[in-house]
Amino acid sequence: WVVLVASLCAEICGGAMYAFGVYSEQLRITLSYSQTQLQSLALASNIGNFCNIPSGIVQDRCGTRVTVLCGVAVNFTGYFLLWLVATERLEVQYPFVFGISILWGNGSGWFDTAVITTNMANFPSERGVVVGLLKSFFGLSSALLSLVFFAFFNPLGAPTAADTFILFLAVGLSAIGLGIVPFVNTVTHSPQLPEHTTAGSVRRRLLLSYGNVLL
Repeated sequence: WVVLVASLCAEICGGAMYAFGVYSEQLRITLSYSQTQLQSLALASNIGNFCNIPSGIVQDRCGTRVTVLCGVAVNFTGYFLLWLVATERLEVQYPFVFGISILWGNGSGWFDTAVITTNMANFPSERGVVVGLLKSFFGLSSALLSLVFFAFFNPLGAPTAADTFILFLAVGLSAIGLGIVPFVNTVTHSPQLPEHTTAGSVRRRLLLSYGNVLL
């Protein structure tokens, strides 16, 4: 259960790619991009996310913790470079920004791959419910992160804070990723469970979690 909770946090990191709309308009204005170029950056992040075969290979060979650490590294590199570009500290051509977008989108996939495979192994009889729960947090991630940012880092709603939001993603997601590393792993041996723990009780706890998400 501890692994599952940590994995939900990892999915919040992974789903951050859907927060692109929060800062895309300022990025377009700052860099003088057309709407087509902006949409292409969103496409690039999706390409990075879905073309994620390397994360599966690392997951199989090195385990969940190494995969999450790789996700942290790739994610931070992509978002930090994007922040440098958005604040005009780094002047590069459009193809380089396209590559950066692929990079931070790819980082999202590393988190997702790591925790999905791990929790499917940890809950072999409840795979569908567990994957659904994890994907719920992946989808809700951008909303949750936006709420946290605008509540604690931009309470007045300054329109020029989009570049700060990118830095928030670079630093905040890395902090979450590093914090959960000790807790995410495949459980290779089952501890002694209480007598009242049954397959039905496990399912009820997972459905209760679903109910909380819906609420």
